[in-house]
Amino acid sequence: MESILETASNALLITLFVIIVYILYKRMIVFMNKKSETGVYLEVLDFKVFAQEKISVKLNIPEETTFTFSIEDIAGVKVVDGTEQTMATGEHTVELSTSGLAKGKYCMLLQSSNSKNTRFFQID
Repeated sequence: MESILETASNALLITLFVIIVYILYKRMIVFMNKKSETGVYLEVLDFKVFAQEKISVKLNIPEETTFTFSIEDIAGVKVVDGTEQTMATGEHTVELSTSGLAKGKYCMLLQSSNSKNTRFFQID
């Protein structure tokens, strides 16, 4: 009688394990499909600070997208409120003036509908 109970117990454990693996597999497939549908991610190729004049950002845009540039100080207060821009596919260079900023540490934010890039810089 004990061996029948052990066999049934083992069969239930194996069945439960198979069901859990199947559910996790299905969730992984759904997650990967959603990720591939979200599409466009901006890629920052180069970021340069030119003294107290400007910052230059070179971007790779896989397909046309709309994004916003802004600059915040180290406390998180926006000091340059960027405007929304739409750019076509390809590599682009965008420049932002930093001439009105005081000496200190800042953060450049580049945000689109599905991605956010940050770069920190300092003005001496």
